[in-house]
Amino acid sequence: MIRSIFLPALCGLLYCALASTAAMAQADTKAATRHADLGEPVTWSEAGRLRRAWPAPYELAIRRRPGAAVTRALADASAREIGRVGRTAFVRLDEALDRWNFWSRTLPLAADAGVEAVSPAYYSGPDKNAQGRMALTGRIVVGYAGPDPKLAGELEDRHGLTRLASFPGNAVVYESGDTRLSLDIAASLAAEPGVAFAYPDWLRDMRPRAVPDDPLFPSQWHLRSTDQVPGLEPVWDSYRGTAAQVVAVVDDGLDSAHPDFQGNLLPALGRDFVDDDLDPSHGLPADGHGTSCAGVAAARGFNATGVCGVAPWTGLAGIRLLGNATASNASSALSWRNQDIAVYSNSWGPPDNGMVLEGPDPLTAQALAAGVATGRGGLGSIYVWAGGNGRQQNDNANYDGFANSRYTIAVAATDSNGDQTTYSEPGACLLVNAPSSGALLGITTTDREGAPGYDPSAYTAGFGGTSATAPFVAGVVALMLQANPELTWRDVQRILALSASKNDPDDASWLTNGAGLRVSHAYGFGRVNAQAAVALARDWETLPLAQAVQGARQVGAAIPDADPAGIISQIAFEQELEVEFVEVVFSASDHTYWSDLQVELTSPSGLTSVLAEARPGGGAGPRYDGWLFGSTLHLGESSRGVWTLRVSDRVARDTGTFQAWTLTLHGVPGQGGRPNSTIPTSVLLLLPPG
Repeated sequence: MIRSIFLPALCGLLYCALASTAAMAQADTKAATRHADLGEPVTWSEAGRLRRAWPAPYELAIRRRPGAAVTRALADASAREIGRVGRTAFVRLDEALDRWNFWSRTLPLAADAGVEAVSPAYYSGPDKNAQGRMALTGRIVVGYAGPDPKLAGELEDRHGLTRLASFPGNAVVYESGDTRLSLDIAASLAAEPGVAFAYPDWLRDMRPRAVPDDPLFPSQWHLRSTDQVPGLEPVWDSYRGTAAQVVAVVDDGLDSAHPDFQGNLLPALGRDFVDDDLDPSHGLPADGHGTSCAGVAAARGFNATGVCGVAPWTGLAGIRLLGNATASNASSALSWRNQDIAVYSNSWGPPDNGMVLEGPDPLTAQALAAGVATGRGGLGSIYVWAGGNGRQQNDNANYDGFANSRYTIAVAATDSNGDQTTYSEPGACLLVNAPSSGALLGITTTDREGAPGYDPSAYTAGFGGTSATAPFVAGVVALMLQANPELTWRDVQRILALSASKNDPDDASWLTNGAGLRVSHAYGFGRVNAQAAVALARDWETLPLAQAVQGARQVGAAIPDADPAGIISQIAFEQELEVEFVEVVFSASDHTYWSDLQVELTSPSGLTSVLAEARPGGGAGPRYDGWLFGSTLHLGESSRGVWTLRVSDRVARDTGTFQAWTLTLHGVPGQGGRPNSTIPTSVLLLLPPG
């Protein structure tokens, strides 16, 4: 029950309309009709990509102000809280409001001093899965086509907008003044000449990557040598990290007072985007994920206390985001103090349920692009991302737009035997894998002191999932940057790939690409090898500036139903680049069951990147409306020749059209096919055979 924190005005709750009849008449007519019918999704555009959210007529999202309590009691005993995302409570009643009385019912609640925003509850999919909850915040993201202060001022005056923050790419976040009207205002702004995009700054339920329930073993096996990869001990003889290589853990906060963070933690670099202050400490008793992640990367070592991190003397910063992961907050978190912070470790993302395609909105995507362009004095911020824990739900890292990005390092998980864990998602976008829980062993790391967190002590031996792999790699990157502070973000990615050890070498997933490199949809380029990576980084020659070639095809052909042969489209390039990363923007937006589709890209060398896997029972409805797939697997190959995209519908009944695709190859000038020539013999000797 929540009768102590919400208002009597909510006796009958809600429908999805965001305005009264009078207000809707004044708002953009086209936008208003988007949420006029019961159960119909609301729609908006994010940089040309159509997005949808489904209203829940019986649910309301109520967001309290930081540090405030909503003082009035809820009289209706049938009301119950069904979920919480940070300071936002999702409430359900037995009776739905319609669009005619929503305004009057929520007006008193919106006026409460403790309430920051009142919104209909929305979901990212028609199945209304609890992990897909969304809420309006009253903020609107607007991207202008170019710098135009006059236009911005006119729109701010006309719509009563308050400017909150400016971002790279002529983007601005505004406070609309009324959460219930923000969707309509955004639609009106999007139709204005000179506006590239405008959409609500949605609150989404971004989550820490789940931690599998494995037995606890008090041993940091993941730091020691195995028969497949050398451990950290030889690296620590020369490199342990310094305060100049700061790793920021972007998560649900961290325990700033933990004894094993003292000496590494830099409080001046902390930030809390949930309560809007500079203290990134956890906010709820159940929180503790960020503390465990931080310990994997940078617990203080060689101090006769507790555990040791991968980079035991490196600088550590906490950024609390989860619980308030709006577009503006996510973009701010990933840009926070990016001249001081070198590496951002991210063990969070969309739900790992195989039911959603979700990724960075344009504002957050711009933050990532700006980070690699301007962070660290122009060398580029390093973004490490957990590859996802949804393998048993047939999820794929390529369905997560954060892990799928060219600007991030997506990391899979392998157990103490070097095998793919039961939860670690495959994906063409994976770069490397790292040790985590499985085969009866968990990761021993820091935990919150006392009862909160995972264990009553200040440590846990049961951490894991890809939540542990991202900070592991982040720690390795910190050691690489100590060895060579001039590495660019692209240098770091290339070094990690070339220095990785081929774990589980007999697994059928291993393929050889056109450059002679062994690659895998399960393992990327292999288990991260800190010793080899640091050795290669030490004398690394900076890569030339990246170039790109691009081609596009309008296909407009029906995809044969239940036919694995599918339909193909080809793009040929004459230009010669050594490929670093491949991007495919794919559209089949009228297909009524997106998870029926298998999408495969084959390079001129014959290597195939599986970008999407058909899976019965997966996500329903249309989703592929300009979705960006990424692949690392063609590293070192030549761009020249014919690239083929095959799209097949593997499950009967639902149908649709292969509408269009765009292929972008990022790389460096030169003939592809010989990237191993950049690895000195001294480093090759550190790589086990395989």
